[in-house]
Amino acid sequence: MNKKVWLSLLLVFALAACGGGSGTTNDATAPETAKSGEMVRVAMDTEIDSLYPYKSAAADTATILDNMFDGLVDVDENGEVIPNLAKSWEISEDGLTYTFHLQEGVKFHNGADFTADDVMYSLDKLGGVTGGEAMNSKYKGIATMEKVSDYEVKVVLKEKNAAFLTLLKVAILPKGYEEHDTHPIGAGPFKFVSRSVGEQIVMERNEEYYLKDKVPQIPGIIWIRIADEQTKVAAMKAGEVDILPRITPQVAKQLEKDATIISGPQNLAQFMGLNNKVKPLDDVRVRKAINFAVDRDEIIASVAEGRATKISSNLCPVMKTYYNTELDNEYPLDLDRAKALLKEAGYENGFDLKLTVPSDYQFHMDTAQVIANQLSKVGINVIIDPIEFSTWLDRVHMNRDYQATIIGYDGKLDPAELMFRYASDYPKNFTNYSSAQYDELLKKGLQTTDIEERAKIYKEAQAVIVKDAGSVFIQDPDRIIAVRPGLEGLKLYLIQKMNMEDVHYTK
Repeated sequence: MNKKVWLSLLLVFALAACGGGSGTTNDATAPETAKSGEMVRVAMDTEIDSLYPYKSAAADTATILDNMFDGLVDVDENGEVIPNLAKSWEISEDGLTYTFHLQEGVKFHNGADFTADDVMYSLDKLGGVTGGEAMNSKYKGIATMEKVSDYEVKVVLKEKNAAFLTLLKVAILPKGYEEHDTHPIGAGPFKFVSRSVGEQIVMERNEEYYLKDKVPQIPGIIWIRIADEQTKVAAMKAGEVDILPRITPQVAKQLEKDATIISGPQNLAQFMGLNNKVKPLDDVRVRKAINFAVDRDEIIASVAEGRATKISSNLCPVMKTYYNTELDNEYPLDLDRAKALLKEAGYENGFDLKLTVPSDYQFHMDTAQVIANQLSKVGINVIIDPIEFSTWLDRVHMNRDYQATIIGYDGKLDPAELMFRYASDYPKNFTNYSSAQYDELLKKGLQTTDIEERAKIYKEAQAVIVKDAGSVFIQDPDRIIAVRPGLEGLKLYLIQKMNMEDVHYTK
């Protein structure tokens, strides 16, 4: 056992001791069972990038913070928007004015009452409505806000935005509270207790949660960072963790006798991001050649062991209304065509390609290895550059300092939320993809409320980016979760979401 794995295991065992663990066992035929009253321990791949929800960009972080913060709306297992801090709302005929009727009697974790002031404060922070700097460009479309009463808010948009309601799942913060970086305060089902950087985050049950039928049964959660796959396996077999929310098919096989395995499509678009502004990827012929050389079926068979859905665009097939199935045969495996395109572009003898991959995600690392072998067949020498996800966020996501990468975009409730990540004016469009036609279609889609017409527009937009070979779209791997015996209730969603208030002990 290498030093890194051994140190990780020591950490897991130490954390379990302070979290109420009931002992260890190496007998895979008799796994430890979670007992009522225990803190539930969840192993996460990555270190969170911020406790402040408006500063976070990582999907794992959002999964954790979602249990502390509530938005005006939420989403159910079918992807439908449902009431949360807003108990109801109306939308004007012109699609510009949203009137929200708020829950009464809600308290934030610090005891402060939730009112319309908190909604206006939060949306102002996000969209810079009153003149301040917007923290998230998605909310800059808000023109004005009006406090009708303590429990009614009117929001007016600058222009129609069919995806606006889904954006309001975002956390609502207590007005004036600014210490979220060190001690976040929300109105969700769990309260923040402590954080040990790089190790764990502890939450406790919110006994005063306003949705009385959703007050958690479990006393709290310990989110433990365990990046190494085999360390996760050892920890689950030893009864030292209770939930592994993102595991590979290989790990799932190892844990079949020790845990309940839950799986299904997760609406996550794994892709090989190509930096469209660096050589030689600034040449569309090179990008197309890479697309023709990547065998998606082999990746699914070898990395996902068949537990994935092939994707051909920047949306996933699970979004049936909007996914463009006509693009499925745009880039069949064709090595001869790939070589011809490289020769035409002046790279007959190939070139070196640096592939920067977040090492915290073994699935992406495994995908990178397969792609490296595939591209070698057309003369492209792939140099894999593994870096921690926190470094990836800074170097790739923020500063666009890379050639190619393997990453996954987590699913969203509305197709616009995902497709806008490739808009030329989107601040975090790290692929540097730029198309005036694509941008125009996205804007048109946002201003269209008819579902059939929106679907037609977004299918056309997908065709634009795919024909431009903006990136290499690979697969939607199944979400696979391992749950320790003695716990149940965890549900799958079309977005990366873990409602821990649904988790309960078996009787």
